[in-house]
Amino acid sequence: LMYGVILIFVLGGACALSMAEIASVYPTAGGQYHWTSILAPESTSRGLSYWCGAINVFGWIASAAGFVVPFPTMVLALASFWNPGYVAQSWHIFLIYQGLNFVMTAYNIFLLKRTIWIMDVGCKCYASCLVLIFTPQPLYVAKERLLI
Repeated sequence: LMYGVILIFVLGGACALSMAEIASVYPTAGGQYHWTSILAPESTSRGLSYWCGAINVFGWIASAAGFVVPFPTMVLALASFWNPGYVAQSWHIFLIYQGLNFVMTAYNIFLLKRTIWIMDVGCKCYASCLVLIFTPQPLYVAKERLLI
């Protein structure tokens, strides 16, 4: 298990470094599919670029779907906790999953422009909590070392 984390860290870091290198040479908003069209041999450039973009879109869809999956499970776990006689069925998970998809899609379509300030407030709260948590830490460690 530990070697897997190290391996993923090294390989993910290598991918990030190589993408950063390519981005510094070919800065573009297109990203990977555009780099593929530039760097691939001319005979296969269009096909590889298309497939790179298609895989990227499918990755976005899978990431968006995977983001929502834990929430129905948590809701039904809480329902089972508060009502021990309740037995969750697989269609319950699917129904809550689709409901969450509908709510988030409706929010993004109709309410996002009106509530963009929520993201600003969240960013400022996160930054202030980060400062409040990590600023006293070196002082605490130094104090503990002096007492020992």
